[in-house]
Amino acid sequence: DCGSSGQSMVTTEDQVIFYFKSSKKSNNGTDVNAGQIPQLLYRIMAHEGPVTPRPVHESTEAIPILSKSFFMSVRNDVFQSLLDLLGWAWSTLRSCVGEQVSHVGSTGASPTVAMLDLQRLVYICCACLRLLRIYINEVYPNSVRTLRSNGEKGCLAESVADVRGLLRQMLSDPIPSLYPSRKGKMRNGRDTGPLTRMVVSVLDECHKTFVSCFHAFYPTGQLKWACLCDLLQSRDVVTKGMEETRDSDRLLSAVLASLCSPTVKLRATCPILTDPDAEVAHRPSPADNAALSTLQPGDLYRYPLLVEHMTYKTHQVDNGVGVVWTFREVLDRLLGVACGSVRQALRGERVTPLPALVHNTCLLMAATVAELSAETNSAEGEVPAGGRVLHITPSRFTRTSQSRTWNTGNGSPDAICFAVDRPGIVIAGVCVYGGVGTYDYEVEVMDESGGGGQDPSHTLERWNVMEMARGTFGPDDSVADIVEIKFERPVPIKEGVKYAIRLCNHGGRTSNGDGGLASVKGPDGTAFTFSACSLSVNGTNHIRGQIPHIMYYSTPQDPESQRSTREIAEQQARKSALAMAGSIVRVATELMIMGLGVGDETAVEVLGSAPLLTMLLPLVLSHIGPVATSDPRSAVTVLGLIQEILPHVAALNNLSLVTQQTAVPEAMEDCHTTTSHHYAWMESDHPYRPASVANY
Repeated sequence: DCGSSGQSMVTTEDQVIFYFKSSKKSNNGTDVNAGQIPQLLYRIMAHEGPVTPRPVHESTEAIPILSKSFFMSVRNDVFQSLLDLLGWAWSTLRSCVGEQVSHVGSTGASPTVAMLDLQRLVYICCACLRLLRIYINEVYPNSVRTLRSNGEKGCLAESVADVRGLLRQMLSDPIPSLYPSRKGKMRNGRDTGPLTRMVVSVLDECHKTFVSCFHAFYPTGQLKWACLCDLLQSRDVVTKGMEETRDSDRLLSAVLASLCSPTVKLRATCPILTDPDAEVAHRPSPADNAALSTLQPGDLYRYPLLVEHMTYKTHQVDNGVGVVWTFREVLDRLLGVACGSVRQALRGERVTPLPALVHNTCLLMAATVAELSAETNSAEGEVPAGGRVLHITPSRFTRTSQSRTWNTGNGSPDAICFAVDRPGIVIAGVCVYGGVGTYDYEVEVMDESGGGGQDPSHTLERWNVMEMARGTFGPDDSVADIVEIKFERPVPIKEGVKYAIRLCNHGGRTSNGDGGLASVKGPDGTAFTFSACSLSVNGTNHIRGQIPHIMYYSTPQDPESQRSTREIAEQQARKSALAMAGSIVRVATELMIMGLGVGDETAVEVLGSAPLLTMLLPLVLSHIGPVATSDPRSAVTVLGLIQEILPHVAALNNLSLVTQQTAVPEAMEDCHTTTSHHYAWMESDHPYRPASVANY
């Protein structure tokens, strides 16, 4: 069926008017006058109260985009809120765990509801610590390339100081399960393991946060050194008091782990380049290393407000910098920490130092020997830059295109040639243009070797790579679309010699410069002359392209003084490395003699698991190897140390073999009797080569 005589307007009983009209999509005959769809079903949504019509043009607030800049906007209120929440959660957790330990000791069970509440407190503490770690590294990044250009704020420096104080307190607080009871005994109930693990998990997270933010808590080498000396002194006071527990061991372990970080230059923190045998009239400081190292003082004081506030807090509030020892005094105490647990275990006493403390102590001493060894084997052409000012040339372009239309060519080389008009110039790095996204770069400094002649097919053979830097940078590393790239080792260049800088960049489009200048003068008056380079394939030349700035040092023009300074630094570093290695070897020898005196399987097991023998001693001997090969006198000293310790190592191997044969005699019946577990079959040519003197 179908309808006819249709109406274009229908009014319902609810006074709702429906208007109908023909549709172009109807191809079966239905229209306003006739066809299908006679009725519509509808419902009126009732509203309470009068409905106010919404204005057509309503001003709405802008919807924020959830980007990194949105959720990483750190303010002082954020720090204070997290500090209040963390302080409350930590104090509540410790008190509740103490109550639960008492409850478990009396009833032997732990309520499930109370355990759930404690787990929530653990989550709050760990979440606050992670957020503090993220925010502090956002405000004060531990990288030269990610230096923020928005300036410092005094209130944020105060908040960071408050965070340092709270973390120091948390790491110094004793674990609640070790509280002494009224009778003087320790409450170590059989069911307190989960409670202790909760507190330890929070302390481990606190340890990670302290290590990650150590560069902001102690921004100068002097503050780091004073902190280490103060903690070692407090440990000596506790030891003299004959107390079994040392509450500061966790804090000391965190400080030692922080000093082992690759970003910490130990020669800028510890006076390791001072003469250990000389009598000094004043207490040394890290500043004593400035004349003998390649330290850049500007790297230590990137945040002057933070340095000022942290120094004030250390001197006035924390009562720090009470004593500053020589490095020899600190080394003796570190060796005492490393070997104290071994001596206690060999005597059958209770081991008090934390395993993590002993491990981090050995790592720090190994890192110190490694850095001293690196100082003794510096490159022959390397010039110390300590105390020098880092200069940056003005831009060699008169205009900069901000439209980011320069195609990187997926690693296609951009290169430019340059020369300087004075001697004593050391290239520290270059500046390149950036853009949106992440870029993988490779920068090379090259000099002409002259091997290719005029043949264009041998272009690469003409150039010799002097230094190379590889890495990745993004938008956060750039300031006004310019990124600083520093070489690991400064490159000295000669006057009037042509050098080339080649950049291979992988990524999206970047900005570029235009209207290039043939010559620019640096802040110290050094003239850099630029010219086109045959290595450039991607379009960079002396008129347009990449590489707008060059970073350099202006060193003294007296080559004899440079060589003398370098030789003094190497000699002092070699002397300090040998003295430190000798102290470690002698302590290890004493422990081996003590273990041989015990002479049982327990002694072999204790010595075989001691970090001082299994980790520190092998690392020290491996790091001291280049020192021995570079100097005959050092080689004799190292061979003497090996000769001193080798008989005791052989005796321990024999003792281990005897204990194993005693424990499992049937398994050792078919074994050959040797002086150790290992033996070798050696063959040599005959007749033997005559003996000769290699060094004299």
